[in-house]
Amino acid sequence: MTRKKKRRLKKVAMIGMSVITLCGISYISIAALSEASETTFSYEHYFGEESSDKDGEYDGINGEEDLNMNEEDSLPDKDDMLKSDSIAVLVNKELPLPEGYVPKDLTVPDVEFQISYFDEKKQLRAMAANALEELFLAAKEEDLNLIAISGYRSYQRQYDIFTANIRKKGLEHTMQFSAKPGYSEHQTGLSIDVSTKAIKYRLDASFATTPESKWLAENAHLYGYIIRYQEDKSEITGYAYEPWHIRYVGKTFADYLYRNNLTLEEYYEFEPSIDYANEITYDNLVDFGIDLEDVIVTPEPVTEPTEETEAVTEESEAETEATGESEAEEDRKEDTSPKGEGTKGDKPQAEDPAPTEGEEKEDVADDVNEVPEDTTEETADPEDETTGESEQQTPSGSDLDDETTEETTGAGSM
Repeated sequence: MTRKKKRRLKKVAMIGMSVITLCGISYISIAALSEASETTFSYEHYFGEESSDKDGEYDGINGEEDLNMNEEDSLPDKDDMLKSDSIAVLVNKELPLPEGYVPKDLTVPDVEFQISYFDEKKQLRAMAANALEELFLAAKEEDLNLIAISGYRSYQRQYDIFTANIRKKGLEHTMQFSAKPGYSEHQTGLSIDVSTKAIKYRLDASFATTPESKWLAENAHLYGYIIRYQEDKSEITGYAYEPWHIRYVGKTFADYLYRNNLTLEEYYEFEPSIDYANEITYDNLVDFGIDLEDVIVTPEPVTEPTEETEAVTEESEAETEATGESEAEEDRKEDTSPKGEGTKGDKPQAEDPAPTEGEEKEDVADDVNEVPEDTTEETADPEDETTGESEQQTPSGSDLDDETTEETTGAGSM
């Protein structure tokens, strides 16, 4: 090969390498620009939209916290009715929670409670707890004194309340006010009963007359809460009116329900397939996980008299009869003694004057006013616990769990 040809080949090679290099650089640049055009910044994502980023760079946007925010800012669909972790879940006398359900994010809200020590009923789910703090603060700014009574309630606690109510008040009364274990809204961690010191923290009809109750009915929805068991809607909800029982559903949903005067059942167009009044009897209690031994009051056994007890009884009666005769003999001797007998200075005792007509009426009135305990009709949360200051109070009814508790007086804040 001549020298001239070698020089020409060398020049062609150099030019070719330059062209290849330029093509490579151009390809890389175009690819980079194309990839960049497909990448979005965090503020360009809609909440709830799936991210294509495999490395999870935007997990914070589409994570659990933001999904909860999205849930709170929108109206639920019918699927949410049966999702136990949804803030819009529907729990009633026919729709229970899953067996063993316990909310994962329970916490104690920073509000004033009727008790100062820790108890599971002080807890709520995180979103409900935060909203309750805002609600209580707003009430305080209006010089209102709301007190938290009972929030989260475990399956076992509801079981104890329900069976105790049956023993004390019977099944028929209990079913009007108290939730079966597993069917209580309190177990969701989204419901809480509130009261006020002015009525000694009771959960009954007296709360409806307080300024706190009236304010709550008009403003709870602004903080994501609703009055769960409304007046004149017991046939729909299955429970009596409970102005003290509030349920967290999120601000958007709460506002919608409030403006349209709807219950959760009405919103979901839920129609019960059973008669709320006759859904449960002593015959089918076991089908709902109730042990009959926990609800039946066993009378104390009557001991039949034996020969020994009869002999002791006869001996006691004979002694009593002898004592009575002795006392009667002494009374006769005193009656036959001459007048004026006695120690110097003693005065004869005057007999008590007969009561006047007015006094007799007053005595009768006193007897009438002595009402035996638990004879009046009570209404308190089906899931509700009533406590009083320095005395045991009986709650009156609703999702009733009238739990009668002996608690320390005064409310403590956390």
